[in-house]
Amino acid sequence: IRRIAMDDQSYDEAGLRALVEEAGYQWRGDIDRKKKHYEVEAVNTHGERVELHVDFTGEIYKEKWD
Repeated sequence: IRRIAMDDQSYDEAGLRALVEEAGYQWRGDIDRKKKHYEVEAVNTHGERVELHVDFTGEIYKEKWD
């Protein structure tokens, strides 16, 4: 898990997808906006389906098996 800096903190689907893919994950497409973060479904480098928690600064701070 690593931090990717984003200049624009208003994310749309394309911005979140770019962030997730730049961090090495494969995009799965489901996004859930929470009060303090986004939950994004992805596939990690091991081929496992995961849910990523991405804060509004662009940091992927949590990876949970989906």
